[in-house]
Amino acid sequence: MGFILNGSNTETITNKKFTVNIYVEYDGVRKKLTMNIKQLLGILGSAILFIGVFLPILSLPIVGNINYFRNGEGDGVFVLVLAVLSLILTITKNYKFLWATGGGSIGMMLFTYYTFYSEMSKQRASLETDLAGNPFKGLAEAMMQSVQVQWGVAVMIIGAALILAAAIIKNDTQIILQSSEKLSQETGSEVIPEPIAVQKITKPIASPDWKNIGKQHLKKQEFKEAVAALSYALNGEPNNGTIYYARAVAYSKLADNHKSIEDIKTAARLGHPKAVEYLQKKNG
Repeated sequence: MGFILNGSNTETITNKKFTVNIYVEYDGVRKKLTMNIKQLLGILGSAILFIGVFLPILSLPIVGNINYFRNGEGDGVFVLVLAVLSLILTITKNYKFLWATGGGSIGMMLFTYYTFYSEMSKQRASLETDLAGNPFKGLAEAMMQSVQVQWGVAVMIIGAALILAAAIIKNDTQIILQSSEKLSQETGSEVIPEPIAVQKITKPIASPDWKNIGKQHLKKQEFKEAVAALSYALNGEPNNGTIYYARAVAYSKLADNHKSIEDIKTAARLGHPKAVEYLQKKNG
């Protein structure tokens, strides 16, 4: 069985795209699965939270390490149920309810540790009075101080955090587990998988209306931002005289007269009436 993971991360003007190529090969066959970011985080978080319940969370003198499950008697049973619910919600794509399961898991852990340390504080106070003058008081205090939090707590927190992340992030990119056909039996060569491209799993992300964004910056007297936005707009509408004229105004406010005149001339050539009128007055 083979497992290969390739990843790339690129950023564009309008959105971020993330592509991960995963090849899973077994007995000469590569399987194909498709998973979006929310699903990946939800499944990973549920699995990590589930496993964390059975990992050591406290180290107690004499008793040793204990986990959150405690043979079905601890609060970990509730967290275990939330982990399973998180997995079901992720598989059925009911991501909005992951707020409840992820937050509930963290809330239960905080409640457990608050209760535990409150009881520890009471026990320490009791030692001061009940064992006053007792030669074993020092031993009892040493045992109380030897109680330590174990790494299972961090694992559960990570799992719950991933579940919450699945509820928070936008569902706009997907991870592709790419596959190829069965290896060629005749030549022994591998069939090359198709190139992997960034895809959208729900509604495509619309490009911003850079022209209107640029005009808004002009109104707010944010001239550098206006130039940047209007330049992006011209990438999509290179023959729009209105955009050239608006950018000319922004350049003039930045005292870049050369670029302003160039844009005015281009706008006039494209038939923008105010640009034509300006050049006529300037040349008249």
